[in-house]
Amino acid sequence: MPSHHDCRAPRALSSDERFALAYCFDHPVADCARCRRGYREVDLVAHSLTHFCPSCRQDLTASIRAHLETCAMVPEEVRRRARAAREAAETLIKRSHELADRADVLMREAEATLAELRDTRRQPASKDVDALRLAIRLRLADGRLPHQNIPPTISGEPGDGSACAACDEIVRRGD
Repeated sequence: MPSHHDCRAPRALSSDERFALAYCFDHPVADCARCRRGYREVDLVAHSLTHFCPSCRQDLTASIRAHLETCAMVPEEVRRRARAAREAAETLIKRSHELADRADVLMREAEATLAELRDTRRQPASKDVDALRLAIRLRLADGRLPHQNIPPTISGEPGDGSACAACDEIVRRGD
């Protein structure tokens, strides 16, 4: 499934931030707190646009980002564009996660509804069946339904719009 680079690796430097690094080629851009060393961009191990300390493999992307915010060599306009792009990416990533969470909730609700429907279909509609049986018994008892001399074969003909003698529903032409 295709996705934007920032959606896959939200901590990675944006293209504007990588562009801004060009202004910092001659001085350290990241400090590793663990190793207590500063690194130029060319000294760092880059993997999927995220930068790691060559000694301890700690992610230094946040340190680079902090450097870009304060470096006097990076023009203010470039810094502003990089910041705006990063904020837009973070907003989109947050919205994407919210939508994914909402989709997950909707999927779970749909699955629960389908499970309920399956359970309902498996169970006989006992109340309706019991009510119909009772109505038929009463009609047999009071003579409204015949219970003797019923032919072994009953012809099947299209309905004529009259009421069913057992349930009082209209028997339509297609029934």
